[in-house]
Amino acid sequence: MLHPPVRPARVHLSRQVGGKAMPTGELLIPCGVLTDHGTAPTFGAPMADSLVDIPDYARLEHVRPIPRLRAWSRLTPEEFSVTYRDQPVIFEGLVKQWPAYGKWSREFLVGAVGSETLVDVRRPMALGSHQHQWAAKVPLGVFAREVQTTLGLYLAEWYAHPRHTALLADIDPVPDFLDDDWLASIPNDAFNTLHRTPVYWGGFGSATDCHFDNSNTVTWNASIMGTKRWLLFSGRTFPEPTWERKRASHRLIRSGIATPSNHTLKFSGFVTVDGIEKYVAGKLHDLPENLTFYWADVAAGDLIYVPWRWFHQVHNVTESISVSRYYVSRENYLAYLTFLRDISRTATVAMRLLIGSKRARRVVGSARARRVFSHGVGKVLFSRLARITTGALVSAQGWLDIALG
Repeated sequence: MLHPPVRPARVHLSRQVGGKAMPTGELLIPCGVLTDHGTAPTFGAPMADSLVDIPDYARLEHVRPIPRLRAWSRLTPEEFSVTYRDQPVIFEGLVKQWPAYGKWSREFLVGAVGSETLVDVRRPMALGSHQHQWAAKVPLGVFAREVQTTLGLYLAEWYAHPRHTALLADIDPVPDFLDDDWLASIPNDAFNTLHRTPVYWGGFGSATDCHFDNSNTVTWNASIMGTKRWLLFSGRTFPEPTWERKRASHRLIRSGIATPSNHTLKFSGFVTVDGIEKYVAGKLHDLPENLTFYWADVAAGDLIYVPWRWFHQVHNVTESISVSRYYVSRENYLAYLTFLRDISRTATVAMRLLIGSKRARRVVGSARARRVFSHGVGKVLFSRLARITTGALVSAQGWLDIALG
């Protein structure tokens, strides 16, 4: 039995072709036809089932489960740094303490942000024999309705917090060992935590292709609703510098361990189960030796920590809402300076002065310093210093080019 179709939405679409976003004009998209078996995914062009396959890493004996920690409440920043600075880990139940857990439903987020607020969404599409990513600006209310039944639909890297700061209060308390954010001490809006805490909201089959994060940042991702499947392995032995991380992703494809299918503009594709098997069997070349692969399903209420320069790809096993934070701490401070040194010696010196010691961070982050840097000559001087540093980051596609699922 067919029910009346949902009201269509008018959106602006672009298609990724040859690494460029090609506008295709305005399109009236049916938002789904309701049937007794759910909503048929008619949000745009047809989509091949292969684009939403969820990889089964569990059947590979050479892919290790990510360690899980339940007794984390007494872990100190120093202990965390020694034990987990080079190891992904899942903190079970950590997110269940946050107001966001159980509160951030579709209805709540639409109500808090506004149903007519335009957001950037994407979805894998099959056009003939080729696979593409389509992008669209749609009202949040339309996305919230369609994400329940439209395979692969994804609102990724959604920075809702700068305009809706109350949402940030729902992500608390963060334990000290995950909140040792050295950049937060800098009294400049460009380094504010609000601009480094994106939301990821995706339907079944939506995914983020394989990459490591820019600037050699560390990150955590907290699952608030649904389940995400992660694959991780270290990229520190790859020869490409971090500011050329897309070339590192291309190396995965050239070697045969990854497929270019369903890639986004930023990255290159997905490491496959078949590719891992071939690598372990010694059949692939042009890759570092002794790569160790890890995987896990991260359910609502749990948080995963990703060390700096670790490749990761993420598939949403169910509709999922999560939030990430990218930051610099004792675990990756020297790696962060290495990244900066490759693109700007001036920025490197500036950051060493601002965050290179506990005393510097305390002074720069003090109320008195913030008052000095917010008025007159102090504001002008600090703004110039901040522009030098953030300019270097943007020139290397810094915070603007970060992505985690």
